Amino acid sequence: MRIIKNAFIILTMSLLLILIGCENPLSVTDSNHIEKTSEQVRTTARVGSFDIESEMEKILKEMAKSVAIIVTDRNVSTMLKTEIGKKFDGDFNVLWKDIKGQRSSDTETIREKLSQQLRLNINANITIDDIETIPNLQIALPLHYDEWDGKSSLLVAYTPLAMNEQDVEIIIAYNSKGKEYELDARNEPKIPVLVVGINERVDKNGNINHSRFVPPGGEGIQRFI
Repeated sequence: MRIIKNAFIILTMSLLLILIGCENPLSVTDSNHIEKTSEQVRTTARVGSFDIESEMEKILKEMAKSVAIIVTDRNVSTMLKTEIGKKFDGDFNVLWKDIKGQRSSDTETIREKLSQQLRLNINANITIDDIETIPNLQIALPLHYDEWDGKSSLLVAYTPLAMNEQDVEIIIAYNSKGKEYELDARNEPKIPVLVVGINERVDKNGNINHSRFVPPGGEGIQRFI
């Protein structure tokens, strides 16, 4: 009987030790896993956000290069002058979605013309579909609209995204030959410059956000970027 009792006590103590030994490591493991997972999520979000911004800026850069070339086409430049001049949101700009279907010739739309030009730049590896992933994509002429005759070729810049606007000192622009120019972001250029970027006065569907609308005739602040 004593043997059975002792065996029962030993078995009970062994079970308790096993349970205690398992409980603490499980708790520590779960805690570490949660903490590690949370850090991974934070890191992914941080890096992911930066990567998305950088990729979008790369797309805008290649679009600026291509627009600088296709705007040498008189049909394209005349159309842009007209559409930008409508100031649909109070500023001199036009949404890409509103002009991409317009024809630059009897056989080609603006979208098709830009797509063809993008394909010529093999190294960039940017397609028209990439361009159209940019939300509220626009082409603007922030300054000197009246000084552009709608025929002459222009420098085309792009809005930098991967840094705070207050930190931007240089704006990169391109001419029709692909030559790069550095423009002072803090002082307005003395010549008309087209700028591709993101419209901040429309919602995700491209509809005007009336709280940010500048009425035609009411001069809003025409910012270079």
